[in-house]
Amino acid sequence: MWIMCRTIIACALAGWALAGCGSTSDGADSSPAPTVEASSSIAPATGPDTTDPSATEATLDPGGPGTFTFMYRPLVAVSDEDLATLVTTVEDSLNLAGFDPSVQTAGGGVLVVEVPGERTDEDAVRAAVGLDDDAVSLRPVIACSDASTGSGTTSDAPAPGADGEVLPLREGGECVVGPVAGTGAVFEADAAAEILGENGWGVIVGLRSGPTGIDVWNAVASECYEGGEACPSRQLALEVDGEIVSAPTVNVPSFDALEVQIAGTFTNAEAEELARLLRVGAVADQFEPFDATFEGGST
Repeated sequence: MWIMCRTIIACALAGWALAGCGSTSDGADSSPAPTVEASSSIAPATGPDTTDPSATEATLDPGGPGTFTFMYRPLVAVSDEDLATLVTTVEDSLNLAGFDPSVQTAGGGVLVVEVPGERTDEDAVRAAVGLDDDAVSLRPVIACSDASTGSGTTSDAPAPGADGEVLPLREGGECVVGPVAGTGAVFEADAAAEILGENGWGVIVGLRSGPTGIDVWNAVASECYEGGEACPSRQLALEVDGEIVSAPTVNVPSFDALEVQIAGTFTNAEAEELARLLRVGAVADQFEPFDATFEGGST
């Protein structure tokens, strides 16, 4: 996978890369954008499974076919636009996973998710919703095994250091990563899968402005660009629930644009799944589950 950044007005692509595009203001810089390389493979959400319900932490009553109701409340003020995007994202994700959901909002920005299914579908439903564990973390990469990314920072299996943690990559292999340097809150909840010209399927996502958005992104990007002790690989991992879904190599010290393109060898399904992860990850840490029920089925 390769990553590229652009402004609202499309910038010329600078190879297969993540590019910081010029400004859209008068006198904008029209020079070729700097680049960042990346590699990743995203697997679509899976459908219903037959996981033993006794192995889960949920307290829903056992039974046959019925309806799940999960409720999530916001921890901070969430804009109507982000809430509407979240409703659509969760609904689409559940549909792709083979369910027939009803997703609505209640007073105070509460998200109400109703899903018909078997009691044993609970884990699959929660995974498709994504608000229980799909927060995105930004973590500098210390080293990766050969199978991890196209750049391959080392040929040996990595070993954690004093501040390192070994995490698997979704595409195979593993990386040693440093402490969390930011969260998915740096992104807007607008990630979308698109065909990016000759690069094929990819994802476009916005960066939030200000100290909790692009400033956080630039701080960790700059650290990795320098290739210092904290990020010698120059790679920046996007972690979701203990798994790295992408580990781009940073080839530019900072980004001026507020939109990022992720391009490469994605299939349509892979691009859609990455976009879903980024949309949910942009708001996942702003919600918490507070009620879950399962009605119907046998007793």
